Amino acid sequence: GEDVSTGILSQIENLAKSSNLNIVDIRPESQKNLSSSKESYVELRTEGDMESCLKFIYSIENSLALLKVKKFQLRAKPGSSNLEGNFLIAQVSLQ
Repeated sequence: GEDVSTGILSQIENLAKSSNLNIVDIRPESQKNLSSSKESYVELRTEGDMESCLKFIYSIENSLALLKVKKFQLRAKPGSSNLEGNFLIAQVSLQ
């Protein structure tokens, strides 16, 4: 299939930036075609404090671009008050 649009990547980057969340790694994953819609996945690794992580999740879930957090995992970064996060984010586009 075609690549996940760069639009979704820059959108996620902007949301992370406004949440003060650091993106360590971001990469487009596969797409899945559902009967009436298509989901494009993006995987990212982040670093930031708890507040930033929560703000980021909130802003993804409330974004106008139909972004959804499919799954995420947060763990404490040794020797720091920051958390390392792993997110799988889906963008739903109606066919």
